[in-house]
Amino acid sequence: TQNVTGKINTAYSFDGTNDYVSTTLQVTSVPVSISGWFKTTASSFQIITATGYAASGTNTGIRIVIDSSGHIQFSGSGGDSITTTTTYNDGNWHHVVGTMDSSSLSKLYVDGSYYDSLSDNTPTDTSYLHIGAYPTGYGSTNRFNGVIDEFGIWTRALTSTDVSDLYNSGSGLAYPFSSTSTTHDSNFFGGN
Repeated sequence: TQNVTGKINTAYSFDGTNDYVSTTLQVTSVPVSISGWFKTTASSFQIITATGYAASGTNTGIRIVIDSSGHIQFSGSGGDSITTTTTYNDGNWHHVVGTMDSSSLSKLYVDGSYYDSLSDNTPTDTSYLHIGAYPTGYGSTNRFNGVIDEFGIWTRALTSTDVSDLYNSGSGLAYPFSSTSTTHDSNFFGGN
């Protein structure tokens, strides 16, 4: 559902059943960064964004998910994930950024702060990036149940300063992002 109250102006609401945003973007090279605001109270495994699916145990895409306990997970195509110890399914707005640099070092930032990193593999899955669901052809389970706003993608690894600028002390930045350090490549939806 479009035009629900967002972090900044309006956002998209996802019902956990059949709502998602399909893009024509393939994430098959690094560096790359994905950023967005979300809120949810669901206690089920759910996709914030994904380009691939680890059905065989080896993820070939890039994804940001919330597990059934409310922890955020960010993974590239190596199969390993950065997983938070804090839960984020509390119904409040949270900002998440996943980056991969040119050496495929993955970093996760939550609510403006660096969380952790791991060495990963460059994504190879050519399915289109989806927001709120796995890409078409990977099944219809684990759809996002909540609200997502200010979703953007960059073809560079955002720095901790960039992430701090986007988080903006918890207030966020509206698209088009006004900070010169956060010049975007793609913004799929923002505060309309």
